[in-house]
Amino acid sequence: MNRTVFALATVMMLLFFVLSNYDRFFFSLHFLESLIYIVLLLLLFYGVEDWAYVIGVVAPLFWIVLTLLSGASVPGLRALWRLVSLQGVQNPVNFVSGLILLAALGLIVVSARSFHRDIWGRRGALRTAVLATVMVGIYYGVVVVTLLHLARPTS
Repeated sequence: MNRTVFALATVMMLLFFVLSNYDRFFFSLHFLESLIYIVLLLLLFYGVEDWAYVIGVVAPLFWIVLTLLSGASVPGLRALWRLVSLQGVQNPVNFVSGLILLAALGLIVVSARSFHRDIWGRRGALRTAVLATVMVGIYYGVVVVTLLHLARPTS
């Protein structure tokens, strides 16, 4: 098991839990976002590294694409820049989102390197990559439906 992948997945899970604390309106959305990383941790724990590494690449990638499409990544990056330039954090939601973005990029890189080094070339590696990607896509479809349900105005 790659300990760095395990550590970054744990960080992602914890950051989504923290984000759900600060952004209570979207609690169920952030809770759903954290569940995929619990699955990743369980896969690593039980020695199913091939699936875990693919999920470690694809799940953060799907999240990054969704935040780019929704425009939520720019305030997160801006909050990180404010902290680096010693101006302080104004909005904890944006700050935690920025931290999640950095952790997601790290998880993608480490998982991709681990997959390439340990799994790629084995029999069934491509099939595992495709199936895990499809499953994560379906999972994020559920997340998007939940987001649209939460954002729907009530009459």
